[in-house]
Amino acid sequence: MYAPGAPPTILISANRPSGRRRYTCGHELGHHVFCHGTRLDELAHDEAETWNPEEFVAQRFAAALLMPKLAVESAFARRHWTISRPTKNEVFIIAQDLGVGYATLVGYLERVLNCIAAPVATSLLKVSLRRLRSQIAGFNIEHDLVVADEHWGGRPIDLETGDVLLLPKTASFEGNCAIFVSDPVPHLQAVAPGVGAVMFVHNLPPVAVRVSRREYAGLARYRHLEDAGDDD
Repeated sequence: MYAPGAPPTILISANRPSGRRRYTCGHELGHHVFCHGTRLDELAHDEAETWNPEEFVAQRFAAALLMPKLAVESAFARRHWTISRPTKNEVFIIAQDLGVGYATLVGYLERVLNCIAAPVATSLLKVSLRRLRSQIAGFNIEHDLVVADEHWGGRPIDLETGDVLLLPKTASFEGNCAIFVSDPVPHLQAVAPGVGAVMFVHNLPPVAVRVSRREYAGLARYRHLEDAGDDD
């Protein structure tokens, strides 16, 4: 929901996947930027979607905000991957880098950027994300998986408690919001709200790792606050 006022307010369900929440937030920001007034966007999977010019503008705004063409092309190029022939693993990793959902990126590559053909998109969309996460990690992933390395973009790495961050062997981490686990592959397990930092390469600046509570309810700016101690 978007409600204009003082201040303008955006409400987003904490029960949706992280990529969907970011895209939804961008969508509602579009309503704000284009002065569409109060909007209540419901998920209605059982009804045919009708075209609405204001919803279309908000959708395109969110896509341009989160997935500008140069950012998408750069994410593939930094990893020396071919954008016209991406594998399911590559799409998953790029989507996490951009902060969007897997299916959202596939649709954008096909219908907006025209980088992949319809049969390629159809094949990519047949993937089970739950199975793909575990295949990439090499062990069972209960919640979400993020794969990050020295090619990660400039934004912080956002996790929820229980999520897993897959890291290269050379990476190091500082902070109390996650624990480093070396077996079966190096990864971080998000365990508590807070902010830490991961260092991929010694000559590159560290990347912030922000952990929030799972299904956090409240103002977004407070989602990474550490839990108060018993004596506080």
